[in-house]
Amino acid sequence: MRRLAYVLCVGGLLSLPACGGGDEGSRVDYELLEHTRLLDEATFAVLTSVGADGTLTFSGSSPIVDGLAPGQVLLAGLHDKTPDGLLRQVTAVDRSAAPVVTAQTRPATVLHAFRRLDL
Repeated sequence: MRRLAYVLCVGGLLSLPACGGGDEGSRVDYELLEHTRLLDEATFAVLTSVGADGTLTFSGSSPIVDGLAPGQVLLAGLHDKTPDGLLRQVTAVDRSAAPVVTAQTRPATVLHAFRRLDL
């Protein structure tokens, strides 16, 4: 089980009182499904764009980028590159212009990403 206070408090993903201040009472307990990938700093470092159509473009390698596959769900909290957060399901991955990797995505729901979510 992982504990995280902010990842779900991204624009439109969840806007609940549990997303408030930083005290222990506002923490969110969750367990991700096996196919869900929480974007880390190594992945943000190579994320060059998030298109309005859900296309994600990466300019290099990270463990998450290297393992991208259709069906995976990508989850990200607030970041300079994802100012509204991110919850998308990968539909296609193009590595033909390596080292550039492009992932086509569609909207995902909380049910696509989490095995358990306690607010």
